[in-house]
Amino acid sequence: MTTILVTGASGNLGSALLPRLTPTYDVRPMSRRSRPGWVAADLATGKGVSEAVRGADVVVHLASSPTRTVAWSSSRSRSRTWPVVSPS
Repeated sequence: MTTILVTGASGNLGSALLPRLTPTYDVRPMSRRSRPGWVAADLATGKGVSEAVRGADVVVHLASSPTRTVAWSSSRSRSRTWPVVSPS
């Protein structure tokens, strides 16, 4: 079965997507906060990301800044998502 890691699984998009994926795929929801059955990892610091992506066939990246007052262009330029996870 295909394993899908969903970053930002507790957000608006992630929480809407999870129930649609779970009947067909092995879904690994990810969030900054630890919760039962979920992977805890922080994309800003990289803590836990290597472990989170290990064994995943697909990553659906829906995580975003939790601060609604920060402009997307500003948030994206400071993002560490790209160097944290690289293709193997």
